[in-house]
Amino acid sequence: MRSTLLGRLSHDADLYKERNAVERLINRLKDWRGIATRFGKTLESYLAGLELRASMVWLEDLSQAANRSRHHTGPS
Repeated sequence: MRSTLLGRLSHDADLYKERNAVERLINRLKDWRGIATRFGKTLESYLAGLELRASMVWLEDLSQAANRSRHHTGPS
């Protein structure tokens, strides 16, 4: 019976991919303790920390992308 139920479910691969990317980003933001624990903070200081951490994640990704393209050995 389980296999027949699973066979009827539809799966939007593009939607899943986007949702997964958002969830992974949120988890990366929460890795920073200042974002994960926001007790006793004002809205302004929490948002400033969130923006700072998002910038750090973006810079890490940018650096990794630059390293990948520098080491790419594909056809020229």
